[in-house]
Amino acid sequence: MSLSFRIVFFIIAFLIMHLHAAQYVLSPSDDWFSIVTGAGLQPGDEVILTSGVYTSLNSINIGHQGTEQNPIGRV
Repeated sequence: MSLSFRIVFFIIAFLIMHLHAAQYVLSPSDDWFSIVTGAGLQPGDEVILTSGVYTSLNSINIGHQGTEQNPIGRV
């Protein structure tokens, strides 16, 4: 496999992966708990919590799994 083919392949794979990623910008008034703890999040998705006080009577258990290329992290 030539170097130029590999470069083009990885660029296309990167673009496809990020085209499917979703971004969720949430505030305390949104249904943030369902999104953060639900099964709808996929590797590459991004959840942004805006300023505010987030409360819930339920425990927050984030059991999602990322990938090496799209890890789950926090900022």
